[in-house]
Amino acid sequence: MSIKTLQRFAGKITSSSIAVPAAQLYARDVYRAIYLANRSFRPIKVVGDLRSETAHWQFLDSWSDHLPWMDERHLVVNVTSEASQCAWGGIVDNPSGPPLEAQDVWKEDIRDKPIAVKEALALVNTLKAGKLVLSNCRVDVHVDSLTVTQAWRKQGGKSKQLNDALKELYQALLAQNISLCLYFVPSPLNETDTLSRVLSDKDCMLAPEPWKKIENRFGPHTIDLMALDSNAQVGRSGSALPHFTPFPTPGSRGANVFSQDIAPQENAYVFPPFVLAGPLLRFFDKASFSFTIVVPKLAPLPYWWPLIQARACHFVILDCKTDHDILLFPSPHHVFSTRPLPWDLYAFRINNSPPSALPLDTTTQHLETSNSLPSMWISQ
Repeated sequence: MSIKTLQRFAGKITSSSIAVPAAQLYARDVYRAIYLANRSFRPIKVVGDLRSETAHWQFLDSWSDHLPWMDERHLVVNVTSEASQCAWGGIVDNPSGPPLEAQDVWKEDIRDKPIAVKEALALVNTLKAGKLVLSNCRVDVHVDSLTVTQAWRKQGGKSKQLNDALKELYQALLAQNISLCLYFVPSPLNETDTLSRVLSDKDCMLAPEPWKKIENRFGPHTIDLMALDSNAQVGRSGSALPHFTPFPTPGSRGANVFSQDIAPQENAYVFPPFVLAGPLLRFFDKASFSFTIVVPKLAPLPYWWPLIQARACHFVILDCKTDHDILLFPSPHHVFSTRPLPWDLYAFRINNSPPSALPLDTTTQHLETSNSLPSMWISQ
């Protein structure tokens, strides 16, 4: 492409800014290519990022939709978001109830990104998590990053990673029909600062190898009943399983498994916080779906241990106390890190048949070294 043609294209993008709020954000690679071509006087190769950016504007060739016109009198919703090196957090004001809080640790591909990029992505995640409240409205957002606020007002900057994050932000606003006003707030005044720095052992997950063994034995599983976006198990398709989270998150199918109706055809997996194992079994008393539940053999034995035994038709011992590479815990230095097991860990299979009709399978063997049943197993 000639530099003159690309300059004319850039002019068209600038002219469209009246109708397309983030038009300049989708012209950064065009401007960069023009700058480099002015120094070399060679034809411009439309490849890579430049090709992707110009291809974005092809939506005009076939787009016949429209954006809903927001009522001039509408609700203003306040949002606060924050990011740290290891996690993100956000709070959304809920006019009809208590504020919505969301948080999670960063996935592996985001851990090494600059903090300004994480701040922008934290805002994207917070807006998506609060989509039930945040739609067709004006949103005031407070972040403690001047870099993000200035880049948003200027529709981009020199950092390609930040520009890509701002494009994700724009797409989220477009999908939810939101008008965004971004404000800077100093870190000491940012009420979400602590949310982005909280790491809890309750958010641990099975390592890939034991998960693969459970999946081969009882799968394919179709849903993860208690997870976060960062620790939902991966199905055989290579993507994270649909999952329920404790609070709204961008990738959640719904918040709070105790408020969900689960279809009979689901083959569920759940690794609950141990204090919720009993309530969860009670909640599933009349369930019509099969599920695999992972629990530890605690000492002293909790009340729910014989309840699981009474309902289970199969079990496997994932590993024994002090073994490594079984559980992954959130870590400030890595997405997840391993520790020695403080207890024996079991996976029980519970079918959707009435408990009295379930035969106890005494042939299931230890996945690693043992083929013996627990000595305190209660037979039906």
